[in-house]
Amino acid sequence: MRSEHALRPYQCRAAYYIVAYDKCAGFIDMGLGKTAIGLTAIADIKEIVEVEKKRKRFKWLIIAPIKVCETVWRQEARAWEHTAHLTFKLLRGNPKERAFKLSRDADCYLINPELIPWLQEYLRNDWSMFKGLIVDESSLFKDNRSKRFRTLTNYGTTKALKDKYGKAVRDARGKIVPIPAHKFQRTVLFTGTPRPQSSMNLWSQLYILDHGERLHKKFDTFRTRFFTPTARINKHDRDYEEKKDEVYTMREGAPERIHELIADITVELNAVEMGLLPPITPVFHYVEMPPDIKARYDILERDALIELKENPIIAVNGGVKTMLCWQFANGAIYNTMVDAKGQRTWEVVHDLLLDELQEVLEELDQNVIIPYQFIHDYHRISEKIPTAIKMPAKAEAVVNKWNAGNIKELLIHPKSCSHGLNLQYGGYNVLWFGCLWSNEQFRQTLRRLARPGQPHFTVYSHHIMVKGTVHELQYASLMEKGNSEANFRKALDTYQKAKELGMYTHEFYGQAVL
Repeated sequence: MRSEHALRPYQCRAAYYIVAYDKCAGFIDMGLGKTAIGLTAIADIKEIVEVEKKRKRFKWLIIAPIKVCETVWRQEARAWEHTAHLTFKLLRGNPKERAFKLSRDADCYLINPELIPWLQEYLRNDWSMFKGLIVDESSLFKDNRSKRFRTLTNYGTTKALKDKYGKAVRDARGKIVPIPAHKFQRTVLFTGTPRPQSSMNLWSQLYILDHGERLHKKFDTFRTRFFTPTARINKHDRDYEEKKDEVYTMREGAPERIHELIADITVELNAVEMGLLPPITPVFHYVEMPPDIKARYDILERDALIELKENPIIAVNGGVKTMLCWQFANGAIYNTMVDAKGQRTWEVVHDLLLDELQEVLEELDQNVIIPYQFIHDYHRISEKIPTAIKMPAKAEAVVNKWNAGNIKELLIHPKSCSHGLNLQYGGYNVLWFGCLWSNEQFRQTLRRLARPGQPHFTVYSHHIMVKGTVHELQYASLMEKGNSEANFRKALDTYQKAKELGMYTHEFYGQAVL
């Protein structure tokens, strides 16, 4: 068990800031100990409130990805002397089981974002039992249109506030009073990627803290003041109409002004600048398609590139032709048919990545994390590598087994396993099966290994990619650090230039600073 004195100085400063101020946004890079900081602040506030002021228990609601709820907060609390006394209740299971745990006394109640609507309904919009709120990975609330954000904040609600008799409350003018925003005595946000797509993502996260006090009470006002539209989405692109923020660019001086407005409630810690984390070294494993398969792929990609050139937004939002190119490069494509169980079927196009994956695993002979993207990727990898274990929904046992060094190949999906998990003790190799679009998922997944406590001096990011395919474009987009339209256009131009010159190596795109 670690002593409080083992905390790093920057962790102590951040914890003190949370204790000293009612609102705090901790933009803390992955691996710098956000959980230890939060737990230390909870323990200090517990002592102040319950001992000195002799009040009732100061209860916290902690919202985090489900695997983080299961494998991080309680386990980390037990690892420190000054936080081992904290008690937790994990709100999981069926509604009756959740309600029972909610009725039991504890310091912290852990819940995943998907269950926030249930919690609101169960509490009947009365969140007063919780004095504090911690949102671990606040980037999950980056979209102000999402149900989870609107449920947590009541932003844009039209529901009426009701009195004890169940009647709608009206103001002096007779107008119905809407349900006010949920307010906690203390609110803390934690994330290592506060701007996963653009600085527009900051608005909803900061709204959870101050309800628009700093960045305006309405999102449209915030967007108009700090951004300018650069393109419009065609009316027939209904699937992408909800991603309007990606066709806006920041006005001159806007980043500095936003930073100035939120500086008084933010703590920012950058792991690279502080030199606290092991470096990440990229390693590339290229394969080439046979001429007959490449000819089929080129026909598909030609139409996809035309579509991307006209509307780059569809790439990061799953454009149909782009998605087909991605699947084709990985080795299989979904069919329109389903099997007897109602599951989607797929057609295998090639096994190039699978064969290379097996060779790299044999060459490394180390414990390896293998991120995959599609269901057919998982099934095909499992058939090729029978010893591979998939990260399950209840991840604690598998995480412990991995960190003990008892899992050789661990299959994970970046969307569900890229946040919060501590996997640094079980290995130092990430072997990507193909590539991906999301810069946030890419960086977060790598930081599962590149964290304090990693015994190896460096973490290796192995990329198995097919030359001259969308894998190259995806990697170029990641190296441009983002999913914004401007960065993606730059990556697309680089990719097309490489295609014309016949250059498909990573040197053409430059090295990444991860």
